Amino acid sequence: MSAPSDSMSHESLTGLLRRVADSEGYVSLADFSRRLRMRYGRPMVEHLEDLAAELDVNLDRLQARAPSVRPPDPCYEWRFDRLHSDPFCPTCLHEGLPWRKEWRHALVSTCAIHGVCLQDHCPMCDARITPHSGGLSTCDCGYDLGEISADPGLVTETQFSRALAGNGPSEHTATEIISGTEGISETVWFLACGFVENRTGKNGKARVPQTVTETREFMTPALNLLNDWPINFDRHVSSRWNVGEGQTASQRMGPWYRALMRLKGDLANSLKVRCQQVIREHCGDPYARSEPTSEPDWLSATEAARRLGVRADRLVDTVASGKIEGRQTTTGHGHRHTVIPKKCILEAEQDRDRFLDARETAKRLGVSKSQLSLLRGAGVLRELSLEERPPLVDGGFDWTLIETKVHQIAANSEGMPAPCQTITFNQLTLRRTTDRSALFTLFRQIFDGGIKPVSVAHGDRLGDFSFAATDIEKALESAAETVMTARDVSRVAGWKYECVTHWCAIGLLPASRTQRGSSEIWLIRQKALCEFQATYAVVADLARAMGTSSRAFSAALEAATVETIGAKRVGETSRGRLIRISDLARALSKLTAEGTPAA
Repeated sequence: MSAPSDSMSHESLTGLLRRVADSEGYVSLADFSRRLRMRYGRPMVEHLEDLAAELDVNLDRLQARAPSVRPPDPCYEWRFDRLHSDPFCPTCLHEGLPWRKEWRHALVSTCAIHGVCLQDHCPMCDARITPHSGGLSTCDCGYDLGEISADPGLVTETQFSRALAGNGPSEHTATEIISGTEGISETVWFLACGFVENRTGKNGKARVPQTVTETREFMTPALNLLNDWPINFDRHVSSRWNVGEGQTASQRMGPWYRALMRLKGDLANSLKVRCQQVIREHCGDPYARSEPTSEPDWLSATEAARRLGVRADRLVDTVASGKIEGRQTTTGHGHRHTVIPKKCILEAEQDRDRFLDARETAKRLGVSKSQLSLLRGAGVLRELSLEERPPLVDGGFDWTLIETKVHQIAANSEGMPAPCQTITFNQLTLRRTTDRSALFTLFRQIFDGGIKPVSVAHGDRLGDFSFAATDIEKALESAAETVMTARDVSRVAGWKYECVTHWCAIGLLPASRTQRGSSEIWLIRQKALCEFQATYAVVADLARAMGTSSRAFSAALEAATVETIGAKRVGETSRGRLIRISDLARALSKLTAEGTPAA
């Protein structure tokens, strides 16, 4: 199979398929599609190389005619590609002209050459002509589509079709408001959607028309705005202004105005210029005043944001909140203009150089981010909260204070007295000891001057400072001896581990919760354990010493009105009961005074 060699730049992909089918003797495109084992649609468009192999044509020839998301030719925009109909101009078919590319566009309803309304139904059998039916110039029923009489279209309809086609020849003349190809589809679609009202309240949302009749109904209100330019458009803008509330165009006309301002292209620019002119007539001259951006001591928000390396809207919000000095004015178009004194920008630049984020702070100190987190946990470094930071500052670490402290640590260096093994500061992590509390104590001693570096080269970072290994190990061992974990206490005292952690959780046994390795643990100081043992007695220990059970001993205590505390419920029973030694002493004293032997 071989496609016709002649190239028609304005021919659509379905038009090419119809010509190839006709040259192969197929009257209907449906029969030809069955031979190809594919028909027009997304699968064919996504696999043009397969179609090129079947038709024996150059792939570039098909790619130039196939729709895509952002094509250079607006006629081939996939969003507006017709899948439910394949309209045609009867006059073009009668003259033997190809099926043109703009006919495939869902917003086109007239021929760019003859200015007549496109057709997509056969008057004989009333069948819709689709990309999967009909032939080169006939319907599947055999009727000659070139014999259909077509009515002339509206001037604006033809003008829109011509603009999409690249301003081809036309028998009509009209004000060239619809011109250019950039953004023309989006602009006309925006105007048409503005007349769509939905029951759900989300006006402006519409589905793409599927037939020529739907296209004309959908596009007529929008194209009427462009008739008698600019009278109809001015009336439309005025009506939207009058029904809205507020002082600015953005407030009064809402999403419609904001969407218009985002459009691009010649047509969109003409609409925006005209809309702003109408707004000025409603708002008066105060909104046309110029901004003081030319003053030497002031910068616009855009320029200031560029110097600081922040978003312009963040700078505008900072001025609006009163955190920095600035002036803001609002025009009738809803645009908020912000200017900031240069001195404020200079101060902000200095603050951003002084206050660093975690990444930059760790880099300057020569430590990892995890070690920086440990320094924060030890309390030797502090990160300011968002509320405490100066305006427009991202980091919370005051490098001026940190640098001063590092210089103090370096100044305490006494040099290496004798050759010894050393450890650099950046090696003091949880890889050396899993005792987080001991590591915190070590950091505090270093920053307080209790442990001095033995080697500090000029300009070295804190992470490169060297310390005597014996000093580090001694400090870690000393810190570790002062605390015990809940499991250590359980093993030494013979108490159940779950009881010890329960007493810690409810505050009877003073302890601190921390993380060691990947596990959270309770750390108990020896002094706290001694105070606990001096205050409480474990009921199970007393019962065992008296040769009875915990249940029986608890019953005796209850009979003697001695309260037990600290029990942990486990199912229907409990464990870990405690008794205050003072309560037990009072009960014994009372029993002795009454002459009753103790249980």
